[in-house]
Amino acid sequence: MALSVIIDPKVRLRQHTYWVRSVDWSPDGQLLATGSADKNLRAFDLEGKEADDGHPVTTIKAHSSTINSISASSDGKLIASGSYDKLAKIFDAASGKEYLKMESSRSPVLCVCFSTDSSQLLSGSGQGEVFVTDVGKKSLVQTIQAHEGPVNVICFSKSGKYMLTGGDDKCANVFSCDDKQKWTFFRKLKHADKVTSAAFSPGDDLLVTGCADSIARIFRVGQEWDEVARVKGHTDELNSVAFTGKAPRLYLATGSDDKSALIWDVSKVLITLKVAKARSSPQPTE
Repeated sequence: MALSVIIDPKVRLRQHTYWVRSVDWSPDGQLLATGSADKNLRAFDLEGKEADDGHPVTTIKAHSSTINSISASSDGKLIASGSYDKLAKIFDAASGKEYLKMESSRSPVLCVCFSTDSSQLLSGSGQGEVFVTDVGKKSLVQTIQAHEGPVNVICFSKSGKYMLTGGDDKCANVFSCDDKQKWTFFRKLKHADKVTSAAFSPGDDLLVTGCADSIARIFRVGQEWDEVARVKGHTDELNSVAFTGKAPRLYLATGSDDKSALIWDVSKVLITLKVAKARSSPQPTE
């Protein structure tokens, strides 16, 4: 499959006053939440917006330091955030009220992510550890030594089959889940620089990673996990990536230290992948 390069953003959002560190879509794809080094969470209503449109409908003064990561629950009712202030928090998305606060005494919280069914919240530390918390019981159920150095990102496939972590060690690591909801190492994806962000597409066909070299890389999910596209357009380190859309349309949001969030139409990548998959499938015999 040929490698494609996408350079034209669909929407530009410039309301933050400092680095955009994290982005995430609501389940219906209408709202985009962003977290910034300006310590604020913002939610944008993007329905029908084009070009430089887009104004925040909610602004939450969430932390006393830079927000490194945000995650929306599967029902869209909760937003989790992790910060350099060593706190992971969960907020009510509608009211902006704080729902839960978890303190890490060892190091800053670099990334947070709800599991596919939102029963677990995973948080990554600056010392390579991933902590798995049962949201309902509010208790720690597993600790994973995922990387040699800081864990920058955690994400789940939509099926819940895979969990991915990215770190300063220039690797993205894929984990699989057993029947007891315990995570075990499955696959390593090497990068040119530290991996800062990652996300699976809605249909689990694609995985996108954001890297410190300002490039987003798109991988095919499955046995090969091969790279199929690169997205170039930012002028500084990527901090967050997120997919939304319904086949055959697929959009990608990226946030960067260049103080911008860009939205890309990556539908062609998905369509090309599906065509290649169909051609390689065994044909019925008469």
